[in-house]
Amino acid sequence: MYFQILHNILRDPMKRALENYAMQQMTSPGYKEQLPPFLQQIFDRGEEKGEERGKEKGRAEGEETGKLEGKREVLLLLVSRRGLSLSTADQDRIGACTEMASLERWIVNALDAKSADDLFR
Repeated sequence: MYFQILHNILRDPMKRALENYAMQQMTSPGYKEQLPPFLQQIFDRGEEKGEERGKEKGRAEGEETGKLEGKREVLLLLVSRRGLSLSTADQDRIGACTEMASLERWIVNALDAKSADDLFR
């Protein structure tokens, strides 16, 4: 509570200095053992919440990455089945694409594409 009161009345340069000091203290070995038990519990709960959020974010990013990879594979399979040849630049473009809508549009285009240019229209 005192830290928050002090933090609120300081100007920005001093706030940053105080925040840096607090971060240094928090990353030093045994910092939590120096805190009162109620603060230790608050920090523990905060760490648990942070870990859970990190796991959720990681799962969501992993799912998105997997979906993008699947779309890329389908697109390359369709291109191959249509007998289209892609330049290295075209292959790199597909491999670097992170927009689901673009990949889906290219998949639809691949169904009747006569050339690589038709694919990316």
